[in-house]
Amino acid sequence: EEFPKKTNSLLFQRVKIKNIIKKYKKGIICSTLSLLTAILIIYSLSSNESSTQFKTIYKAAIAGDAKSQNQLGLIYEKGLDDIATDKEEAVKWYQRAAEQGFSEALDNLGNCFYQGVGVSLNYKEAVKWYTKAAEQGYNVSQNRLGNCYFHGKGVEKNYKTAFKWYTKAANQGNINALDNLGYCYFHGKGVEKNYSEAAKWYRKAAEQGLSTAQYNLAQCYESGLGVQEDYTEAIKWYRKAAEQGSKQAAEKVKILENKIPKQ
Repeated sequence: EEFPKKTNSLLFQRVKIKNIIKKYKKGIICSTLSLLTAILIIYSLSSNESSTQFKTIYKAAIAGDAKSQNQLGLIYEKGLDDIATDKEEAVKWYQRAAEQGFSEALDNLGNCFYQGVGVSLNYKEAVKWYTKAAEQGYNVSQNRLGNCYFHGKGVEKNYKTAFKWYTKAANQGNINALDNLGYCYFHGKGVEKNYSEAAKWYRKAAEQGLSTAQYNLAQCYESGLGVQEDYTEAIKWYRKAAEQGSKQAAEKVKILENKIPKQ
């Protein structure tokens, strides 16, 4: 295959890394591994040796190395220094790595179909690739697959199946799955309602800094569901969520502060 041509416009690595981190916080990139991989690729290749290192990855990908194929897909999807963004090319390389069973590529390919990146949006196809990765034990895909079953995207809505996949991912420490599992227990989705269990799982994710879990845990303390009612503790967690940009949490802080008697 012909070696890809470079674009004349340079993209600063700091801007690229900030954009990736923003996507991670919004849940677009849910895998810490994918986040770190993308940042490390951008950082390492945004140097004077970028051309040489890119060629090394490219040649390894051409030779059939699945990890390099997935890395190449990430480079094309995110854009890198003087390598032009090409979503369709990204899908091509994800596909090659996925066909070799590389779990992160299976997940990345599923994301492309789920979001319509480089391909037409197709939830059923996304579920197909998520399932392959999930069955390999890849916790990011297990959580995504749980979301598909929970919301009925690409499959018939099934809360019990969603709960099953959330549990598998949560047991591996997937932060979003921890929060999702808490939600299932709190609302009785796919499992019997259990506020104590909900608070337990919310806390695990909240302590790792997930803003939605911090907000959910704060609600537990505000309402006294699953934990003893404690406005001070509720304010603490609402404030943590507010510090990450939750306007709703910021409003809750104001409301509860007015309810606590001033000394």
